[in-house]
Amino acid sequence: MTAVATKGLAIYLHKGGVAATELVPTAISKAKPAVVTVASAAGLIKGDVVKLETTGFKELDGKTFVLGNVDTTANTFELLGSDIPAGSTEVIGANPKAHVYKAADQIKLCLSSIDFSTEAGGSVSVGTFCDPSATISTPATTAGTVTLNGFIDKADTGYAELLKAAEDGIARMIEIVLPQDQGYIVAPVTLSSIGWQTPLEGAIGFTASGSLGSKPVHLF
Repeated sequence: MTAVATKGLAIYLHKGGVAATELVPTAISKAKPAVVTVASAAGLIKGDVVKLETTGFKELDGKTFVLGNVDTTANTFELLGSDIPAGSTEVIGANPKAHVYKAADQIKLCLSSIDFSTEAGGSVSVGTFCDPSATISTPATTAGTVTLNGFIDKADTGYAELLKAAEDGIARMIEIVLPQDQGYIVAPVTLSSIGWQTPLEGAIGFTASGSLGSKPVHLF
């Protein structure tokens, strides 16, 4: 395994109050990656984020992907990270939906770090005298949490958007573009608080925290 440095990494947050672009898939190929056909792909670009619903494909429904190649002539786009087996018997649903979060509606965040903490399922003891070690598994109740760290700059639009996000509690899509063509990490987040660190000497920092709408995914 070759380690990849973080130099060149970029983090983007979708603006609150800017609705996703709603598209209706008319066809979805069974491939890796899957290719979606819509009435018009105008305005879409590689790197836009999309969430699929009611497509009829279990590999896509309720999941978030990043757009790969976009063909505005054929009105198609690839779903990076998707894989629908060629032998699948699934067919496109009657009311498929594609919610596209455009790069044009994102704000770049200048963070010093970002940390995801996903929640795993647990177990509950159901031991008896016959089997004292017996347990049953319990599912995770939330996807987990996210923590963003950086330094205060009131002129920075990203910092202003974080303040707004912590205030309004609106879910936003966060997208991390990894360097050296290592793909993307995406997740829906809802920020709930922001605090500040004021050291005796050094830069004034902030920490914003919130919850994940679903587990982050690495797409490439």
